[in-house]
Amino acid sequence: MPVVDLALLMEAAAGRAARFVVVRLGSRKAALAVEGVAGIATVSPETLAGVPPLLCKTQADIVGTVGALDKELLLVLETARVLPEEIWRSLGPMEAG
Repeated sequence: MPVVDLALLMEAAAGRAARFVVVRLGSRKAALAVEGVAGIATVSPETLAGVPPLLCKTQADIVGTVGALDKELLLVLETARVLPEEIWRSLGPMEAG
């Protein structure tokens, strides 16, 4: 299973991954290495409308490499969003992660 360190992808510096979030890529899966998981919440499409894409600050060469290796994984990462703190607070209590 491919593993992507999100801190490395977003900041070009290795993160301190302590958890893995598994995402489905069609019939396959990939793991996202993250520092932690705060919880699980459902976010409406309207809430995400003005939120920046996860890869907006990523270096183009890193995105290009991910795309060359795995186009389905790149599609998942491109559709992900970075949620600002005010949106997290508005979600209220979340299910345990």
